Amino acid sequence: RRCINLNINILFIPVYSKPLLNHRKIKYITTIHDIQAMHYPQYFSAMKVLWLKFAWKRCCKTSHKIIAISNFVKQDIIDTFKIQEKKIQVIYNPIVKNNTNGNFRDIEETFKINKKNYYYTVAQLLPHKNLETLLYVIKEIKEKEINVPNTLVISGVGGKDEGRLRLIIEELNLSNNIIITGFVTNEERDLLYKNAAVFLFPSIFEGFGMPPIEAMQLGVPVLTTKCSSIPEVTEGKANYVEDPFAVAQWVKKIREIVKEGDSTNYSFQNYYLENVTKKYLQCFHEVSSYD
Repeated sequence: RRCINLNINILFIPVYSKPLLNHRKIKYITTIHDIQAMHYPQYFSAMKVLWLKFAWKRCCKTSHKIIAISNFVKQDIIDTFKIQEKKIQVIYNPIVKNNTNGNFRDIEETFKINKKNYYYTVAQLLPHKNLETLLYVIKEIKEKEINVPNTLVISGVGGKDEGRLRLIIEELNLSNNIIITGFVTNEERDLLYKNAAVFLFPSIFEGFGMPPIEAMQLGVPVLTTKCSSIPEVTEGKANYVEDPFAVAQWVKKIREIVKEGDSTNYSFQNYYLENVTKKYLQCFHEVSSYD
């Protein structure tokens, strides 16, 4: 009702929570970031899975345009909900590159780490982030005394996997090797990115996946997986393991990266804010012309 009173022609919904009732005078554009619950329902409550399936299906049916944040998500929606390709447009998430000129000394003192002597990852503590694999990677490096860093810093807030991960850390005797920072500011996060030996991203499912791109923009070598959207959004420029759960592959790749070194600052024009903004404006203009 408020939209009608304000004479709104287009309602953009950046998540799947579209209003239940359509109004004939309003055009609806909805963003779907991923449909993970269709593939990994075990990571959600049964009620949440039912709700998400209903919400996504309804969005696909009643929206005038669907925004997918990667080609991977677009194809997943088409395959799952059988909607026409022309109804979906891919617009990547914008990523703003920050100038990181802060002092790393405070970070060193807080977390007891040294520059280029730790690995870094940014992820919620959730099962599909596959952080458990990295714990076993660090265990392997530590036990075999491999001549590479044996410290992992994890920045992630909450997530139902936190308790289990902390238990594994204790069981593997890695309390001095694994640091879970909790919340960090953007500046602290960027300093942790910039000074890491390698950024590790073991996720098995991402609709987009910003952290590896952020790391690459700051000149940090990235080792990640070939799962879901990750090869697409990193444009094939990162280092990849074939099997996200294979500890030996991670260790081998880490040794190669640390030995060879890589400080290339990558630029990703698809994620520039001005380019993303133009695509949204073009989309709004197109939808406004619909009958």
